[in-house]
Amino acid sequence: VAEILAEAGSPARLIRHGIRDEYSLIAPPTHLYKHYRLDAAGIEATVREALG
Repeated sequence: VAEILAEAGSPARLIRHGIRDEYSLIAPPTHLYKHYRLDAAGIEATVREALG
């Protein structure tokens, strides 16, 4: 998505959202998604924080 936005010259704001450079935990996927904010609630919270 970022590449397409950049090539199109779009002034859209880009926010990185993913696992930071660290040793990851070992747990069932649903727990990891929640911990790293990659579940629906985490993504929503990240967007809301970015929008202010």
